[in-house]
Amino acid sequence: MAEPYITLDGISSVTKGLRLVELTPFFFPARTYTRENVYGRISSIRQAEPVYGQGRWKITVAMEGEDKPDIVESIQALVPWMLNATRFASWHSPTKYYTGRIEGAPDFSMLSRRNGQLKFEFVCDPPCYNIARSIQAGWAPAYGLVADQIDNTNETCSAALTAAGALPSVTYAAFHPAALYFKITGTWTSLTIGGAVGMVLAWPAATEKTIYIDCDNQQVYYYSGGDMVSLMSYFSGDFPVLSTTGAMAVSGTSLNVIVRMLAIERG
Repeated sequence: MAEPYITLDGISSVTKGLRLVELTPFFFPARTYTRENVYGRISSIRQAEPVYGQGRWKITVAMEGEDKPDIVESIQALVPWMLNATRFASWHSPTKYYTGRIEGAPDFSMLSRRNGQLKFEFVCDPPCYNIARSIQAGWAPAYGLVADQIDNTNETCSAALTAAGALPSVTYAAFHPAALYFKITGTWTSLTIGGAVGMVLAWPAATEKTIYIDCDNQQVYYYSGGDMVSLMSYFSGDFPVLSTTGAMAVSGTSLNVIVRMLAIERG
């Protein structure tokens, strides 16, 4: 059986000389609904959407050294790695990752003359797991603009279209809607993603262009001479959503495009 570990930004605690002592699993965040009592009714009126609390991984690691000064110095050398980390994963669910930061005050103690222990928390934002639904098993986007990283090796699905159609159907059963990203290359006069309730881009591309759609951060953009140019002023409608199994509709006029979609499952 492999030694238990955590990873921060893809770097294992084992490679840093840390032994994982305890890891409290995080399943789902606390959520609350605002309710209003109505005179004459036993039941209350509940708001449609809940308010979510923070998701926290409680972590305890230990380090062996010559003595307390040696252990303290060794752990202090790891502080930049720990505090700069924005992604957490655990040994028992390595395909699932969590974004966020280490927050709060750490708790250090000596277990013996040669062993020290450190307790800390990784606070998840969003408070749920992420899995890149990529054709490349185990792939996850690097820190930065996710849509920029889409290609034919890591997409969830894609389609080449010269008329209205749809991407291949994606099986989806997670609790939270997926974080969606698109990379679209080609020409068009108008472009619609997500059908009648989706987004419309009234920005014609007479010559081949590549645009990026970040539904999670609600951004549409392309690059001109290496500079990012926003297309949000040409956008109307709503960003498409993937919350159940289905195929994403694509339509428009004078279409000749390759549409690549990446879905990050959130559950």
